[in-house]
Amino acid sequence: FIKMINSKKKGFTIVELVIVIAVIAILAAVLIPTFSSLVKKANISADQQAVVHMNKLLAMDEVADPKPTKADEVVEVLIKNGYSDDLTTYYSNYQLAWLPEENVVVLVENGSVVYPDKYVGETGFEELKPMVKDVEELLESLQNGETVFVSEDILAEDAADFTFASGTYALNLNGNTMSTNVTDGNYGVKIKENSNSVIENGIIEAGDKIRIAVGVWDDSTLELKNMIITGGTTIGEKSGVGAYVYSGSTLVITDSKIYGGNGANTVQNYGGNLTLNNVTTVQSGEALVSWYNSAVQIINVIVYQEDLGKWKITSQANTTINGGSYTGDKAIQISAPGGNVTINDGKFTGATYALQNDFAPQNYIDGDKYESIITINGGTFDGNIKISAATVLIINGGTFTINPSTIQTGNVTINGTVVDNGNGTWTVK
Repeated sequence: FIKMINSKKKGFTIVELVIVIAVIAILAAVLIPTFSSLVKKANISADQQAVVHMNKLLAMDEVADPKPTKADEVVEVLIKNGYSDDLTTYYSNYQLAWLPEENVVVLVENGSVVYPDKYVGETGFEELKPMVKDVEELLESLQNGETVFVSEDILAEDAADFTFASGTYALNLNGNTMSTNVTDGNYGVKIKENSNSVIENGIIEAGDKIRIAVGVWDDSTLELKNMIITGGTTIGEKSGVGAYVYSGSTLVITDSKIYGGNGANTVQNYGGNLTLNNVTTVQSGEALVSWYNSAVQIINVIVYQEDLGKWKITSQANTTINGGSYTGDKAIQISAPGGNVTINDGKFTGATYALQNDFAPQNYIDGDKYESIITINGGTFDGNIKISAATVLIINGGTFTINPSTIQTGNVTINGTVVDNGNGTWTVK
């Protein structure tokens, strides 16, 4: 006999399924609010702990430095003391704010302080805005007179996204990078139309197809502080320039490093006002080209040339050099008809010339011949000095590896006594 096996299985009935679903729904109705409450409490607790931490940093800073006077300065203090969050809250109903009189950060909900308990109900606060993370947020957040802080690297797909026009802008990159990714463009960051801008604490990188990393024109003003600026690498007349300032505009660069790309000039000044203070320039071309009614203040600038380049000052550039270190085949080359150069201090080390002026008498500007006056009040010049016949050189002080009285070319006046130091150098005193 063959025993028949019953393979028929019994499933759930409709009633049983309904009961199971009902039980799950009841459990969800009970547990979800509980979980939501736990998440809310955890987020609130995290925000409160963040406020405690920020207020400790503010109190520590206040021991040595003056209290902040506005919300922007509060964020700067926090960043300076190592706070790395982006000023967003975990609990969505909260906003971070600052009470100026007490110099404390608080949590605000519905327009009133809710934490710390000591300040509950206070209304005289300034909101601390979250840091921006992309181009869209950057453009939306920039407002006249308010500093925008960046929490992440920002990449622009269109060079025009980094245009600052007709306003006052303050941007703190907080150690992050602004860069561009376009197929072709003249400027990575453009300052124009009478704008007044400050960009600090970060990096600006021109893309491979961007010719100038930062450009300033249209009677605008830009201050770059604690920055690294890198020019692009496109082959072209102005390719690789780190910073460019045009006629009537002002560019101030402080505590920064500038790289020129593709053998181009690091900084170009075309009739603008340029100040370099504690700046290092790195390039394989010329560190500075300044011409046509330009004004330049140079304070403690370090020039490093990869291929024995030079610091160059050209036509009608009125320049003052107050310290720094300049090294190259020609440490400083001046071609400045109509422009006066004053050297108060600095170290100039040249393989061929420590100082060269190559403006010849036959050089003209718009049909008129101009004379250039170079005044040396101090500094150390390691290398030869060559001055053209069309230049007046006035030496009031300094240390030289050649006897200044032996400079034969040009119109040389020495106001002082040339002293032989006995170690291969001469000093004018």
